[in-house]
Amino acid sequence: MFFHQSTKCVDHIDDSNETSLISDSILLIIGLLVFNELLLQTIATKKQKYPFLKYINDTIITTSIGLITGYILTFSKSGKEITITMKMGFSQVFLIILLPPILFESAIHMDSVTFFEHFGTINMYAIFGTIISMIITSFFIFICGLLGLAKELQLSKCFAFGAIISSTDPVAVLSAFKNMKQSKMLYTFIFGESILNDAVSLTLFNAVNEIINQETSDLLKVISQFLIIFFVSIAIGYAMGIVSAFIIRFKNQAIANFEASLLLLLPWITYLISEAFEMSGIVSIMFCGISMARYTIPNTNELSKKEFTKFYEIIAHIFENSVFIFIGIGVIGFNLPWQDTGFGIILSTFIGINLSRYFFVYVITKFANNFRYLHVINDYQMNMLWFSGLRGAMAYALSIQTILLYGPIGEVLLTISIVIIMINIYVQGMMLNPILAKYNQNLIENYQEEEQEKSKNIFKQIKEGISQIDNLFIQICLSESNDEEIPLQNGVQGVEVDN
Repeated sequence: MFFHQSTKCVDHIDDSNETSLISDSILLIIGLLVFNELLLQTIATKKQKYPFLKYINDTIITTSIGLITGYILTFSKSGKEITITMKMGFSQVFLIILLPPILFESAIHMDSVTFFEHFGTINMYAIFGTIISMIITSFFIFICGLLGLAKELQLSKCFAFGAIISSTDPVAVLSAFKNMKQSKMLYTFIFGESILNDAVSLTLFNAVNEIINQETSDLLKVISQFLIIFFVSIAIGYAMGIVSAFIIRFKNQAIANFEASLLLLLPWITYLISEAFEMSGIVSIMFCGISMARYTIPNTNELSKKEFTKFYEIIAHIFENSVFIFIGIGVIGFNLPWQDTGFGIILSTFIGINLSRYFFVYVITKFANNFRYLHVINDYQMNMLWFSGLRGAMAYALSIQTILLYGPIGEVLLTISIVIIMINIYVQGMMLNPILAKYNQNLIENYQEEEQEKSKNIFKQIKEGISQIDNLFIQICLSESNDEEIPLQNGVQGVEVDN
């Protein structure tokens, strides 16, 4: 859906030099990734000796490497050309190459039992929360501009930027939560919301641009288009996972490396098919991962399974670090219009996104708790959901795209986004571990007591019905052994509901 927009860049580079610059950029990123791994390993071994290092997470270190590199690149003409090349290509590289394996690796290792158990609440946070955040943030920035407190922007540009900056990317938060196995519900909330709201933000951003370009003015059409994109994307992802399970179920055992090849290529194929139909590749690849974890991976042999999971763990780790190196380089290397942007609009954006997020988290949590007979969300968990709304790669990529769409105003929007992302990484990122350590017991849901309770609400009955259909029909058809339950490997869990 994102790829159908123009990819021409406002910065011109001689075509004869373009290949060389791309090669130099790739070599630079690879070199920085190697240095980053060595530095992370060194710091990890020093954390016991120097306790203050526990407040510095991996994201901060990786972004700092990018910051220093961006500063160094500004001292030479070739360095400036490399940063322009990165600026031109980051959006497409991120969305086509970097993002799919990151999402897929998280999806196949996600506790899908917990995800589907709280699917309704996650969707409320992701869909309604993102829409509320966009509206409040947009009007807040617009009003601040009218009052002379910040740079004044057109309302349409405020809404486009509101859609962009409402996208969360809590990589740092999730890495901290992975060490808190008891908080699987909160972890799933944060992960599920971040993945789905990326898709919502992207859809809202495209819808606003259609309105700006007068391609449509029908609000009902925009809403129906969003719903179609969302649910068709889910269907594409889940169907591709089932198709892969069916192929592997009836594979020819004589074909060498068949399983591993199919498992490695299918996620990208799913993502690109969804984008080709102008759907959301983000949503499709997530549900492809959930579907493959349930039906495909249990049917593969142990060697293919290990190769597959290890490959995506390594690739996702490398690509996540690449994203934060890109972000760090952009802070200084992109020659941003700091003076034209001004402090007022940055401050108003920061206040707006935090007020809007607190409002929708509070309202949706209170509403959702009326229907949650099990695992009621307490105030500590609600505050953590609010604090975990960090901005990252998706907001960064879309902000770069605004340069192509809005020209100088796009440069201003990119500048604001980078500052917000830096605050999230360095300030909120450093506060995470102390907060989690202090309120750890308050964030843990008490499953032992709650599982003894009985729930008879209609949503529970619907989920139990879907689980029965899955166990009696789909799982039996796709499993190599009908007499055994599909095993759960590497933390991957099937779609089933506790009775």
